[in-house]
Amino acid sequence: MKKILIILFTLLLCSDLLTANEIIPIWNRSVEAPVQDMEFLKGQEEIIMLVGERPNGLIQKRNSHTGDLINSRSQSLSSISKLALTPDSTKFLFLSGSIIRLVNTDEEFTVLNQFYIPQESDSILLYFTSLAVDPIRPIVYLTTRGWIKDIAQYADKYKVTSYNYETGVKVKDYTQYGGEEYSVLKTSHDGKYLAAMNDGDTYLRIRDIENDELIVNNPLFDGSSHRNSTPRDIYFSNNEKILSIFQGISPENYYLKIKEVGHIDLI
Repeated sequence: MKKILIILFTLLLCSDLLTANEIIPIWNRSVEAPVQDMEFLKGQEEIIMLVGERPNGLIQKRNSHTGDLINSRSQSLSSISKLALTPDSTKFLFLSGSIIRLVNTDEEFTVLNQFYIPQESDSILLYFTSLAVDPIRPIVYLTTRGWIKDIAQYADKYKVTSYNYETGVKVKDYTQYGGEEYSVLKTSHDGKYLAAMNDGDTYLRIRDIENDELIVNNPLFDGSSHRNSTPRDIYFSNNEKILSIFQGISPENYYLKIKEVGHIDLI
């Protein structure tokens, strides 16, 4: 959803695209480098941002009404760094390469814990690609990817797993290493379900976390004409009865086409 919001926000800033009831941005200011990810803190008054990459990366907190910088800390970041808040919004997790860090939202951005994905060989680099925080338990759900260093190609090392972010101990692997890359993860508001979608011939898979049971395993493509699709988001309604799936499809285009694929009743 964050990717979709960023796209929509960018469109709103392009005034020449607006034909009626023009929306004027509250603030519009430059930052030091591209913003990789951001989250509103509880109360919507402040924003945590990951800015830039590699040695020039920054963690920043900004006023959501003015864009003014509140505090900033240098932090080496990978080119696909992402963050997610803990349920009480006093801490956040961010992934950067093969490292996950639990960070306080205080002025110093104090690192409370960090852990690494175990590396299995010197030739393949394993790293985290996306995360979703459990709303009830101190658990973070993660996806992984592999990279073959010598030939600069992706390895079939995609997996969905989970860790206790307070202890750094792995909780469970939900898939084994394989060729299906899961690019979207989402937990339900009550912490009962974990939903995931993979790239390529996309399946929606929903797991009952408490019973450790896969309850939905539905293809989202036409069996007679497979398409290389890139899922973008999953949304659970507040009453947990309806799941909306949004799938972006852009096999050869530089724009993102978003469509609602369907609804699933979990009751």
